[in-house]
Amino acid sequence: MTLGLSFGNALGLGNTSRNLIRNVRYWTPADIDTLAWFDASDDASNNVTNNLVTRWQDLSGNNNHLSPVGPGPNRNLFTRNSLKVNNFPGDRHMRRIQANIPTGDQAWILIAKAEVVDNTSDALIAHKGNWQLEGGANNKFQGRLLKNILAPTQLRFSNVEITDYSIFTIILDQVNSLITIKLNGTEIDSGVDLSPGVLPNQDLLIMANRGESQFPDGKMAEIVSVGSVDPAIIEVVEGYLSHKWEVDLPVDHPHSAEPPSVVQIQATEFLTDENGRVINDINGNPVIVQG
Repeated sequence: MTLGLSFGNALGLGNTSRNLIRNVRYWTPADIDTLAWFDASDDASNNVTNNLVTRWQDLSGNNNHLSPVGPGPNRNLFTRNSLKVNNFPGDRHMRRIQANIPTGDQAWILIAKAEVVDNTSDALIAHKGNWQLEGGANNKFQGRLLKNILAPTQLRFSNVEITDYSIFTIILDQVNSLITIKLNGTEIDSGVDLSPGVLPNQDLLIMANRGESQFPDGKMAEIVSVGSVDPAIIEVVEGYLSHKWEVDLPVDHPHSAEPPSVVQIQATEFLTDENGRVINDINGNPVIVQG
């Protein structure tokens, strides 16, 4: 879309005409500051040897790159919505030792699928010493957030088995010492006491529990962590993941129908004569004042 405006030039060069071009593109986590961001669909950030991931790079810029403990997850075998996912066959996991995750408000939004669990502690993701998103049942994945080690706090995502790719949202409000969890954009539990708060710079584990002894069989698509508990920011991330990976959100979610987008306005100012006609230089090109 192009809009034209004409007005006097304060420099005394005559009139100017400004063209405004409105560009719309889809939002991505690159548009905000993230604590960690891992995207299985991005070939450039997944280092692969013999179809095994040898390094999963953190796209946030915080160098929380993941390394396999033993063999890496399988790559180039499975997709979701025609996008590659990393496959963990139940005997391997990835780790970032002392991840650069500070204390403070944070939310973790991930999309994954657990396929086989044989222990209640089989976990999709864990922040060592703090919390883990585990199966919550010995032979099926229902989703349970386990916070703390002694006298743990437990929040359930579901009372039935979760069998498909799902968006898990974990909101850790350090300021108010509260936990909220959401499943596919729907709030499941909130107002749960977070204390003691999240410790900084702990090991980050993917497809393993905090003790690195229980590993589900499943697939990880994408993980986004933000240093905020702002509902609008969290909903934007959920909307991005929903439309990218084809997971439905509730109809009352602000991004259920369309993916979040970014509007950019580009302005170019041309020199014009008193009649509003654009003045060209000796080469026949419009004289640009700014833009």
